[in-house]
Amino acid sequence: MEQSSDSITFELRTPFHIAGYPRVWGLILGTICVLSGLFLLCSVSTDSFWGAKLLSEPLVAGLIAVLFGTFLIARSAVSDLLSIYDATFSKNGVKISWSTVPNIFSRRMAGEKMFYWGDLNSLTWIDTETYPSVCQQIKIQFKENLGLRKRDLKIEISSNRNYERCELLATILPEYVTLPHWLRQAKQSKSCANTQVIDIPMHP
Repeated sequence: MEQSSDSITFELRTPFHIAGYPRVWGLILGTICVLSGLFLLCSVSTDSFWGAKLLSEPLVAGLIAVLFGTFLIARSAVSDLLSIYDATFSKNGVKISWSTVPNIFSRRMAGEKMFYWGDLNSLTWIDTETYPSVCQQIKIQFKENLGLRKRDLKIEISSNRNYERCELLATILPEYVTLPHWLRQAKQSKSCANTQVIDIPMHP
């Protein structure tokens, strides 16, 4: 996480770059798995090799191979492999950095865009009280899709109630965002603690 007085960046994932064409390779690997699984399902011969393995039946291994291959084929054909790396909040909006593979025969491409507050459908602060951690998240709903179908994004602010980090973000977010009760209380307590009463002597 990087921060300054007027912006704060949350890293969601380490950027990675896959050489070649990842969706094509997924399609090829999936096809190989499906064909191998069908071969095992159609095979009626069992030898000592299968008997020595944990998966003692070719039928089980064949089903697993077919299911896994079908998953790879469907993912390669439908998903654009969207991966969001970081989100930078500022007074004007939030900047999102991501990468995607737009079609089957393309390489992974990086992208970056500034979404102003008016470009969002909603911006919600989520205070998740799940023992033993208390997770703080921001849920963003965009007016336009980031990838093929992704319009919602959850960003973890803190795995606990980190006052300094949350208070900085609160000063950046627009006023319509409802802050969690604990943060409002903490800000009020800090404000009261910093307030000092000064007695000014009165002279006749």
